[in-house]
Amino acid sequence: MKRFRRWLFNVLAGLSMLLGVATAAIWVRSYYRWDFVQWFRGDHELELQSTMGILTLQRTQLLSDAKEFWSAPFWSR
Repeated sequence: MKRFRRWLFNVLAGLSMLLGVATAAIWVRSYYRWDFVQWFRGDHELELQSTMGILTLQRTQLLSDAKEFWSAPFWSR
């Protein structure tokens, strides 16, 4: 049991470190790129944006029915 807990701790610590490095990389990238992903469902839209060091989550109600399920546009400065 002790060996399993040590293995589980190592796996979770590794995943935590990987998540931290990925977060730092996305944060630095956001100063040079504007990324966002949109999900459409019925008359609602959910949008996740990353720009200028800020991460934004936004939910809006659309005026007309959306035909897309999701979208991932990309712009660079």
